[in-house]
Formats: sequence, structure tokens, C-alpha cells
Amino acid sequence: MALTYNACSQGGFQSKTVGGSELAKFEVVKGPVSNPGEVLIPGTGWTGETPQPSQIGSGQASNKKPIAHWDMVPYQTVNDKINVGLLAYHFNGISHVDFSVDNGPWISVEKPVLNTATNVEEFFVTLDASKFNRDGLVEIRAIAYPNIGIPKVFQGTTRMNESSALLINVNGKGTLPHPIRYAATNGNDSNDCMTRATACLTIKRAVVSANVADISGLEVRLSEGMWDIPHVQNVSANNQYITYTSSPESDPKKVYLTGIDAKGPFDSAGAALKLMRTYNISITGPLAKAPGGDFEDYMWVDQTNVVNVIDPMCEARGTCFLTTGHAPFDGLYYTDVFMDHNSPYGGTLARNVFSERSAGGHASGLATVINYTIKTVYGSGYKFSDGTIGPDYHGDYYQGHARRDNIIIYGGKIAPGGEHMSLRGIVGMRRDVAIVNTRLNLAEVGNGGWGWSACGNAQQGAIDHLVMINTYISGAGDWCGESAAGGVVDPNFMLNILFDQAFFANGHPEQIPYPLGLPGVKVVR
Repeated sequence: MALTYNACSQGGFQSKTVGGSELAKFEVVKGPVSNPGEVLIPGTGWTGETPQPSQIGSGQASNKKPIAHWDMVPYQTVNDKINVGLLAYHFNGISHVDFSVDNGPWISVEKPVLNTATNVEEFFVTLDASKFNRDGLVEIRAIAYPNIGIPKVFQGTTRMNESSALLINVNGKGTLPHPIRYAATNGNDSNDCMTRATACLTIKRAVVSANVADISGLEVRLSEGMWDIPHVQNVSANNQYITYTSSPESDPKKVYLTGIDAKGPFDSAGAALKLMRTYNISITGPLAKAPGGDFEDYMWVDQTNVVNVIDPMCEARGTCFLTTGHAPFDGLYYTDVFMDHNSPYGGTLARNVFSERSAGGHASGLATVINYTIKTVYGSGYKFSDGTIGPDYHGDYYQGHARRDNIIIYGGKIAPGGEHMSLRGIVGMRRDVAIVNTRLNLAEVGNGGWGWSACGNAQQGAIDHLVMINTYISGAGDWCGESAAGGVVDPNFMLNILFDQAFFANGHPEQIPYPLGLPGVKVVR
């Protein structure tokens, strides 16, 4: 029986059908930047910190910084042009966002527009690699200015994630290393790994054959088959990603990364590398890391199928793998990804991700969730073919437990036609949260779960600086509806909350979260 799903692309989702139990392969629309912003002009490099601008104005939420995150994966390599995007929201609205690369002229962007490269309405400028007189890492800083409030400065190391500067590799002159090695199930480790005909048998040999200590930019092309990412000592990838991908003659649906053989003495992801990427390939097992020391590393799951083929009911049973494994990466990014029996739980950024079947926390724990669509959701009470009943848990689009603060959800939706058990929407939010252009139609998919619930009081803490813009949520929607204890809202703990063109179908005639009339809540129609 054929499975039809909405596969992700840079321009959104496109319909595609694959047969039987084969893994899905989506086709990503690529091309030049079709709607470039103003081009950044390079400077000579930063010589110190960018000063924090003073507070603007006074009144409600004037002591709050914008809720703002990069919509970008750091350390990626740009050969031509790329739009550099940033999402920014505030109770009092955003005046403008300024960008500068390497201390060059600041460019001011006054309003968000649709970035067709990402299908996101955001503040963005264009980075043109040809404008730089050298290839390598460049540093982009930004300042998001609210109409009233405290500007937010993006600077500092990438480990700071949502508040950091953005490091990007420019390669306009084509001088950055990009060695290519091949590994095949019928290869031989005595080969040089340079071509498909002289492929190695193992990934480890392919990595070592590069014969350099810094394998930044290395691309390992794999034949169809099962592969583990090995631990390789005495190599590093500090500036560019090492990419694991399918070889051109292979079907990406049949090139499987099944896990990481992380046997190093410390926190070693793959080849003990700082930067690792999967591209045009399938992940069918946990990319888990060995627990241990403080090793800086980033994982980019790009245009990849993330599918559990070992136990097709693993999500309903609560046994599916997660790419975060034993310990989180410093940065975990999903872009243009199809998932089945999985979700992007616990990452940094998920953009243009479609989950065919999932459960558990879905996008919970993520800092930035953009255009994430879920279809079938398993939850409490699911009855298996053997007559057993599923475990007691909820299938939340986003539940604030692993992360409750500093969250952006943009373009969230539930696809029609799925099966839903104990599905809930967005619950447990706290501080500096923006929910934008989202439609969670829980009631319309035949589920009575909570579409919205967040409780502010002395027992559970304050809700402070939460904005919901151009969003529709159906299903129960009380402030403290899901609170097991201390479930009475306290106006003193409900601060700087904005509903701007946000609508609810929740059983209350007023159609916004009940109770009404809280002084810290502003409703704009």
C-alpha cells in the first residue's frame, strides 16, 4: 500500500508518494536566493563587544528584550549567496533589526518579509561570499530593537545558541577544503577511497584516508547498506561540517545510519568532531553520544529521513530513539527533514519538518520550531494489534517541561487525516515565548485534548512576556486547566501577555483563555 505524505522543501511542503515500507525520500527545491535582502558589506573584524543599547521608552513590558532567535544553522559553508534570517517579537512590537558582518556597516531591516529560501516571514539580509577578500569564518552580529523595551544584542560564542553571534563560512574564492571519500559495502580498506571504484569498506578508513588532522569540509559518500559512524582518534572538524551522505548512484532511502560507535574517553560524537552533518541519507538508529566530559559539538540533520524501521510501533510504545542520545549536543539542528515514528524533541532548531507518526513530546525542548507539521499521534490508551494498551503519556505538540522559557513556535500545524490519541497542543509556557502563524486544530481532528494551558501563580511561577500572533487553537484553553496542583491563576503572576489576532475555540463564549480581564493580558483584534 502506498504511503502519501507531505515532504518538506525549502519552499514549504510538496506531496510525494512512496511504495510499501520503503523509507521516504523527499525532493528539496534548491536554487539561488530568489528574493535577496540588502547585502551585508564586510568589515575588518570585530575588536570587542557590541555595546548594549539603552532601554527605549517606558510602560508595560519596557523592561523586556525581544523574543528573538536566528533562523540559521551556524558554521555552514556558503559558496554564493544566502539569506540570513532572524525571527523577532515583543509585547510592544519590533521597530527594526540591524545586522553587521565582521564589523562592517550596520544594515537596518524595518519589517519582516517572506524569505522564500526558508518559507518563513522574518527579518533578513543577504550574505554574498564574493564580497569577502578571503575565504573562511565570518561573524554576523545583530541587534533587535523593540518599539518600547530593551534591545537584544546577538554576539558571543555559538554555544550561547539563541543569543550568540552567527558564524558562517564564506567560500567565494573556492579555497576551503572539500575532500570527498567513498565507502561501500563491497569496498576494500586497502583502497584509496577517492572514487566509487576505489571505495573503502569502512567509514573509519575513509576518514583516515584524508590524511589530515583537521577534516573540516570532508564529505563521506556511502553506498546502500547499514552504517555506524565510527569514533576516530586524532582528527577534528572545527570550522566546517563533516558530511555523511549517499553516493550519487545510491538510493538515499537505502543508505542507513544506524548509530554512532562512540568509544572515546570523553563526550565523543562520531569521530570526536565538533561539527557533523547528515545530508540526503536515512537515519534509522540513535545517533547517541558517549556520556562524559564537556566536548563542544553540533549536529545538523539536513534533508534527511529520520525513520525507525526496527520497531514500527515504537512511538506508541514509547521506545523510539532520539537523535540526542545520551546527552544533548551543544547545537542540534533539523532542516527539511521527514520523520516517521520520531520527532525533533530536544533540539535547537527545527525548520520545515514533517512527522508522519509520532508521540511523546514532539517539538518539546526545542528553542526554535518553524513550520513543523505532525500527522498521526499516538498517546495514552492506544490499543495494539496484540490487545495491549499503550503507556500513559500525552502526545503534545509542545509541552513546557524540558524547556519553558525563550521559545519561538512559528507555522505549527496538524495535518489532516491522522489518528490522534491524547493529543494536546501547547502547554506549560513560562517566559519570553512567541507563538506565531500557528494553527493547531485539535477539536477538528476529533480529539478533546487541551489546546492551550499555562498557569501563572506563586506555586508554579510567573508567565512573563508571552505573545501569540495570528494563531488559531481549537480545544480546551483555560489558563490553569491542566494544572494538577495550585490550579488557580493569580493576576500578579500573569505579566506582559499579548494575544494579537489570536483566536481560540475552547468551549468558552469569549473564545480566549479563561478567566478574562486579567490586567497583564492585552488582546488585539
